[in-house]
Amino acid sequence: MQTETADQPQTESSESDDVFKRRTHNDRTLAQIEAGLVELENQIAKLDSLAAEQTRLTGEVQKTESAEADLLRDESLSEQTATKRLIETRARADVLRARLKAALERIDEQKHLVLETGAVLRRTLSRTANQVLVARENRILQLLNDLIPPQSESNLQCDNLSIARASRPVVEARQFSNWVACRPVPVPAEELESLRGSVRTWFDRIRVFVDLERDIRLVG
Repeated sequence: MQTETADQPQTESSESDDVFKRRTHNDRTLAQIEAGLVELENQIAKLDSLAAEQTRLTGEVQKTESAEADLLRDESLSEQTATKRLIETRARADVLRARLKAALERIDEQKHLVLETGAVLRRTLSRTANQVLVARENRILQLLNDLIPPQSESNLQCDNLSIARASRPVVEARQFSNWVACRPVPVPAEELESLRGSVRTWFDRIRVFVDLERDIRLVG
C-alpha cells in the first residue's frame, strides 16, 4: 500500500508534465502558424494600398486626358498660352501613365506573392485541421471503448469505430477539416477574396479545437 501511495503522486506529476509540454508545444506551433497568417494579412493590406494608388492614378490620367481635350477646343486662349498649357498637361499625363504602369506591375507582383503565401498557409491549416479530426476521433473512440465492450461481446450491429465516426463531435471536426481542405479557387480574384474572409476564421476555429483536444500534439 505504501508503494502505491508513493507512486501515485509521481504518476500524476508525470502526466501533468506531459500535458504542460504538449500545451507548450501546441502554443508554439499555433504561434508559428499565426505568424504566417499575419504575414499574409500584411501582404493583403499592401495589395489593397497598391490598388488604391492605382485607382488614384487612373483617375488622374483621365483628368489630364480630359484637360488636354478641353485645351484643344478652347479658342479663347492665345496660341502661346494654349501651347504652353498643352505641353505641361501632356508631360504630366506621360508621368502619370508611367507611374500607373509601374503600379500595375507592382500589383501583379503583389498578387502573386499573396496567392503563393495563401497556398502555403492553406496547406498548413488543412494539415492541422486533419490532425484535429484524428485526435477527436481517437478521443471519442477511446471513450466508447471504455463504455461499450467489443462488438464480439456486445452483439451490436456496428463497431465502436463506426459509432465514433458517426458521432456529432467527429462529424463536426470532419466537416471543418473538409472545409479547410478545399482547393484554392482557380480564379485569382475569387481566391483573394477567399483568403481575406476564410483564413483567419479557420485559424481561430483551429485554436478552439486544439484547446478542446487535450491529447493532441500538433505537427508543424
